Amino acid sequence: MNTELFIDKLSERFRKPLPGLKAQLQMAPISRIISIVNLFKTNKPKKSSVLILLFLKEDKLHFVLTQRHEYNGVHSGQICLPGGKYEDTDDDLYHTAIREAQEEINVEPTKIEKIGELTKLYTPPSNYCIQPFVGFTKNEPNFIKQPEEVKEIILTDLIDFIDNPIKGTKPIRTNRNITISAPYYEIGGYTVWGATAMILSEFYSIAKEVFEDTSTL
Repeated sequence: MNTELFIDKLSERFRKPLPGLKAQLQMAPISRIISIVNLFKTNKPKKSSVLILLFLKEDKLHFVLTQRHEYNGVHSGQICLPGGKYEDTDDDLYHTAIREAQEEINVEPTKIEKIGELTKLYTPPSNYCIQPFVGFTKNEPNFIKQPEEVKEIILTDLIDFIDNPIKGTKPIRTNRNITISAPYYEIGGYTVWGATAMILSEFYSIAKEVFEDTSTL
């Protein structure tokens, strides 16, 4: 794959209408679809953002996920994207995403090229509105996990994810000790579900479209 061409075309694609909620809901737990759509209109969610960071590793595009530590919270132990809540000192939500990426996994913000932003997503369990961003850095960062926040750093081959996404639906026990039926991706042996899977679902739609278009050039 021509990485430079792919990144250029991906950036162009973000200037067009996004797949949006329709793509997100493909990976939403059925029991939460109504609350995701309706509560966002009535609640006053807290602001947060996450980063899908693309980078070259052995001449192949990858992106990074993290696993949270176990803690007394709704997202304990889950697989997620680097990111976190908006702070008053942040210039904007993009600044939030790159600041959190630096804090969590030691990514230098000045080396990240902003590619675009995906559709906002409301998460009922934590009452957050998440703004996902996509960024690119040419060289693989010197990833170092913040030991208090990050249990594992998971590097994922983008083309493997686009060409052969491993996904399904299965019972998943939430941190409120409730079992729900939820769509999931299997990435690197980890189960990715919930908000992260929904964000990746929209990103997958865009990345696959761009990959197929650039593969014919």
